[in-house]
Amino acid sequence: MRFGSCTTTPSDLEKLKQYGYSFAEGNFQCMREMPEEEYEALKSAVEATGVTLAGLNCFAPPDVRILGWTDDEVDAYFESGVQRTKPLGLEYVVIGSGGSRKIPEGMTREEGLARLAAMLRRFGEIAERYDIEVYLEPLRHFETDVINTVSEAAEICKTVNHPRVGCLADFYHMSMVGDAFENIAVPGELLRHIHMATADRRIPLHKDKDELLKMICELKKIGYNRRVVLEGGAEPDMETALREFSEQFTLFEEGGNAVKIGAQLFTLRDHCQTLEDLENTLKRVAEIGYQYVQVSGVCEYEPAWLKQKLDENGLACVLTHIPQDKLTADPRKVAADHDVLACRCVGLGSYNFNEKMPADFVEELAPVAEALRENGKYFMFHNHAFEFKKDDEGEYYLARLAEQFAADTLGFTFDTYWASKAGEDPAAWIAKLSGRLPCIHLKDMTADEKMAVVGEGTIDFDAVFAAAEKAGVKYMLVEQDDCYGEDPFACLARSYAYLKGKGF
Repeated sequence: MRFGSCTTTPSDLEKLKQYGYSFAEGNFQCMREMPEEEYEALKSAVEATGVTLAGLNCFAPPDVRILGWTDDEVDAYFESGVQRTKPLGLEYVVIGSGGSRKIPEGMTREEGLARLAAMLRRFGEIAERYDIEVYLEPLRHFETDVINTVSEAAEICKTVNHPRVGCLADFYHMSMVGDAFENIAVPGELLRHIHMATADRRIPLHKDKDELLKMICELKKIGYNRRVVLEGGAEPDMETALREFSEQFTLFEEGGNAVKIGAQLFTLRDHCQTLEDLENTLKRVAEIGYQYVQVSGVCEYEPAWLKQKLDENGLACVLTHIPQDKLTADPRKVAADHDVLACRCVGLGSYNFNEKMPADFVEELAPVAEALRENGKYFMFHNHAFEFKKDDEGEYYLARLAEQFAADTLGFTFDTYWASKAGEDPAAWIAKLSGRLPCIHLKDMTADEKMAVVGEGTIDFDAVFAAAEKAGVKYMLVEQDDCYGEDPFACLARSYAYLKGKGF
């Protein structure tokens, strides 16, 4: 995926280069009319930075009616702008300019649409000569009465039927006309370009992350991997806006931000009690689509054997649950085994707390946590409902436990079900434990407090996902201890489908 922004200011090109953008998108009218001195300054900036002027938008002034021009007039206008901008790296022209494409008086809507299709077809032929593409942009009703939704743009492009002509989706304009973001799937291969801005027409900043994720989710669903252009106000200034958006580039990567989804093998423990069964289970997990697993509740294995089987299936182990006696007996051996697995996180699935909580835990496991840290590993504790009880001073046991360990010594495999079972808000607790959560467990809960497939219960997972990304979670691992007679592989598959649908 390539990122760019709308600008032709030479100093902005330097900022684009600095923050990892590869191109700019300019104004078609302005490029045609730009004084030679300004043009040469822009050309010098392009050559110096390597940031090309890959695109042009705002095709014509709003007070003209291009559908009323003769073919020769509109073709000459189009070609003149292309000729002048091609030396700067032109790759595409956006036909937006809502005012200019309004249907002239005396022309019916059917005639206007036919005229627009014919014009785009001719533009496609010209574009082919210059090795560029042409994109039709749907715009809000305030700007035009012709092509307001992505579906309408796709229909015209299908009518045009030229390989150089496609359509664009602009999330701002979609918001303005109530065009659901999921409709970007309608054009299929005809969707060639994206304009991105918030609903109030700004470049998305960190504070707009939740809104941005909704856009990115739909892009991931359709496997979009072409250009994304920022087209909106730059607040508080251009450099800050470009920098903050660039710091969110990773959100567009496959699997979302740094957050990836995996399967907790404890869900499938009944199918992992021999090496043969474990090998087959890993294969089936990979066939569902998972690429990451937590190893827990399985038979005894040699780390080298397990690593080989994981590699054969394109899987990576990102967390384990190790029995407490093994941890306390030889934590350095545990760390060495995890080196073989290429797994940093070493988990403890539960602890038998008593009235001395957390004193006993600290006494027994602080040396383990420190030994693992010294050997490049991270000790993690998995919560159940008990840890959300409060001590005599009114403090949660889980919070008290966190107080006893530095963040780089003890992390938590936070479990959404058990927090909900205890009457707590999972998203709020993820925020509280920020910085200690490389992995969390995703597990839904029904109204009668049974465990459920992710997305089929009552937990607000949109809030969980947003909190997880802000808290630095790297892996969200699907776990369902009890499938109540259902096939656990089928349950994992439904959870996977739900999460993929959310863009992970």
